[in-house]
Amino acid sequence: MARYTNFTECGIRWLQESAQNQTLIDLYGWSGPVQHIPKNTSTQISTYGCKQFCGTGTDFYPWSQSSATITTWVLPIIGLIVQAPFVSNAFWDTVFSISRWTGSPMASLGYILWNIRTSGKCALMVDMASSYKPQDKERREHFTSIRDSFYLLMTMNQYQINRKIRVRREASGLLRMVLFSKDLHLLKSSHIQQRRNHFGQERLDTLRRALAQDLRKTRRRGVVPVFVSVMWFLFSLSISIQSSFDDLGRNSTAHDLALGLMLSWMPVLILCSIVDRNPVSADDVQDKLNLLVERVRISLQDDDVRKLYLNTIKDIEKRAQTSEWMDKINSAGRGLHVEGGFFTRFAGQGRVRWHYGVAHPILTDIEAAYVKEEGRDWLHNESEARTHLVLGKADDGLDWFDYRELWQLAAAIIIVVGCSAGAWFISYFTPTVGLGCRSGGYTVFVSAALGLLVVEMAVWWLMDAQKQRLKRLWEAYGARRFSTSQKHHTFRKYLEWMFFRPLELANTGFLCYLAMAQTIGADNTCNCMTSGWAPGGGYLDFTQWNVANSDSVKNFWIAGTSIACTIMGLSMLYIVMEWCLQSHLSTADIESASHGLRRTRRFRYSLYTILLGAPDAMSKTSLRWHASIFCTKIHHPHSARYNRKVAESYELKHTATVQANPIVLAEDYDDLDVSRSRVRKRDDSASSINLLKPEIAYSRSSSEHSPHSSTRIDHTYEQSDEDTSGHLRPSTRRGYPRRSSNGSPTRRDEELANMRHSAQ
Repeated sequence: MARYTNFTECGIRWLQESAQNQTLIDLYGWSGPVQHIPKNTSTQISTYGCKQFCGTGTDFYPWSQSSATITTWVLPIIGLIVQAPFVSNAFWDTVFSISRWTGSPMASLGYILWNIRTSGKCALMVDMASSYKPQDKERREHFTSIRDSFYLLMTMNQYQINRKIRVRREASGLLRMVLFSKDLHLLKSSHIQQRRNHFGQERLDTLRRALAQDLRKTRRRGVVPVFVSVMWFLFSLSISIQSSFDDLGRNSTAHDLALGLMLSWMPVLILCSIVDRNPVSADDVQDKLNLLVERVRISLQDDDVRKLYLNTIKDIEKRAQTSEWMDKINSAGRGLHVEGGFFTRFAGQGRVRWHYGVAHPILTDIEAAYVKEEGRDWLHNESEARTHLVLGKADDGLDWFDYRELWQLAAAIIIVVGCSAGAWFISYFTPTVGLGCRSGGYTVFVSAALGLLVVEMAVWWLMDAQKQRLKRLWEAYGARRFSTSQKHHTFRKYLEWMFFRPLELANTGFLCYLAMAQTIGADNTCNCMTSGWAPGGGYLDFTQWNVANSDSVKNFWIAGTSIACTIMGLSMLYIVMEWCLQSHLSTADIESASHGLRRTRRFRYSLYTILLGAPDAMSKTSLRWHASIFCTKIHHPHSARYNRKVAESYELKHTATVQANPIVLAEDYDDLDVSRSRVRKRDDSASSINLLKPEIAYSRSSSEHSPHSSTRIDHTYEQSDEDTSGHLRPSTRRGYPRRSSNGSPTRRDEELANMRHSAQ
């Protein structure tokens, strides 16, 4: 049996001999149907005939072509992999992490996208905590404190909770107390063992702020190398696309392009690490978080600490609810103290299967309890806000499956399948058309990755969500539940070591084989080149095997390249956008964070303008976002430039024209991210209003009515001298003109308006 086959020589010999020997065509020729090429028995040979006439060996690529593939694809891929978020001094963790990211990319991307969505919600709640108007020093301190709280929550989300306490509702309450309580005094570290009558002046807010700043400074850097590696991959991809279409139809360049498109989901996964970022020392951060939780847990067992904290709550009803909830946490205090700490393992970047995180349950809880109702500037009453955030609303604790995560899983499937589909199109429809070694190999890899995802989600749902929810309805709280959880944990560990990890390693090895085979030309055999994996193939045309001249080749190459590049480009755009929108939360320098938040708000304004239309458009959709974010000069309460503008700011009186129809009820503003209380009406007889584009004007006579409106209502807006956009947000304290008893403007208003009008 020959080990090497030269298809160029074999093709020349076949074309010469078949033209003179009909018997050779009858023995080895192909008489079946062909696809996308003209039928010609004198140039087409069957798989059996190929093996007999040419041999069963492999026609390897020459070194010049293999080295081109290495420099074009292999080295950029290695450069991407080394930028992955590895954990230092953990060899086997690194091996299993690589096998998980490359062997099960759909599951890994699904978890990472879920983490990105959760951290994005943390950043959005921080943004919504402050208004656009000037803030005094106290409000700025409140904003800084809540920013630290949500950054700690985002960090905690990357760690796995001890399985012994993750099903306990008190664990969620303890974490809310750790994150959002500001007036809780902690026991001194030297007196934790005695506990009684040794609480000092160290407040939880101070300790939390120091920890948040420390974690920001020790957060892993290296965003620039990740961008450089991704750009290197994109540059290689662009070169491969240009070479393929310049030499249209050549199989070697086509399959090189297919290999790049097949792996185009990898830069998306690596790019995700700039958002779902790991710390420099994951174990050190874990110890610090566990120490913070443990200090709060022990301090809550002290009667004096609890009384001192309860005295800071003014509302009697909320004080009673907080006292009841603290008693539950205190009674469960021993159960919440477990060996190994509250957090047990770093699980960010999708490296740990079945990791849900603590952030989404807490965010959903506090959103339903307070933030959703208040909307923009929900921290305006900090004491009330923190009381609601500590109490929460949900009863499911930290262990529940949210079906909204399926959207992230669907996105992960689209990314991997879409990029692989582009490679599949090129390999499948390049003659010989059919399912061969390359297109079949891509199909096997994607199918294995999809199967691993389906099994993983099924195990998660069956073991955690469905059975745990049903058992909570009748099982006693205690040993029986922990026994059930322990059995589930043991079964999942068995599946992980006996099923998931071996298959992930095998799928990773198969992906490496696909890249190696394309690099050296190991697929240039009779079995592979005749595309006999499925019906429709089984033959080889010696006029098409090296350079295809079919008219349909160009169309399929364009389709495959467009599909993969579009999905990859949109995915990268989303990741970079999320990185920009969330960077203000993890920036250590407060001035830089303020500048980033201002840019974030400007970007959101521009994005909603593009997606929903201009703010003056007469549509209900545009009115919804108009009232929430419409302004061109958006500032942040910590900006020095912003604080200088506070002293220069003055009030303008805007006139907003309203009419009764079409009707927009106040309840329509529930999803505006703005409080319903801020949609004010001066005329109580009008049951509903519709806001049109405001005109920047001073108060005029009440007889000046718009010809397009049946009612005229004056609103006063607080606005800086730079803000000339018609910021549509009535002030809650000084938002309406002062009027005399008969309803006419006061003399002071008229003088002020005349003076400003003259100045203009």
